Amino acid sequence: CDRAGFGIVPNSVTVVGAKYNGSEDAFFFFTALTRRKSAAYAKAPHFVPSEACIVAFRGTANEANVRMNRQSKLVDLEDERCPGCKLQQGVYEAWKGGLEEKVVQALNVSGCRASKTKLST
Repeated sequence: CDRAGFGIVPNSVTVVGAKYNGSEDAFFFFTALTRRKSAAYAKAPHFVPSEACIVAFRGTANEANVRMNRQSKLVDLEDERCPGCKLQQGVYEAWKGGLEEKVVQALNVSGCRASKTKLST
């Protein structure tokens, strides 16, 4: 992180396991608040914001993840701020099926101000 110009704010890392398709801890992710280390990184070519939030998911690690990945059809995002945007059906269903709530909660615990998206379902 130091070489990239930012650091993780102490005590801001939140680790979460989330259920999906009946599988406990099907998803594993963490959230954290980051802070720029120097104003020099605010300029080109870095453009690091003074504060930012990170959400990082573990990759495919279990059968529930594989089932979600198999739902690869692209569906409309249904977000007025992004007309024509699409995403993988499995990801969309997981997000609307409880993952969004877990991510928003974790971001808020990390010190980020997050709220649910305004997607229509």
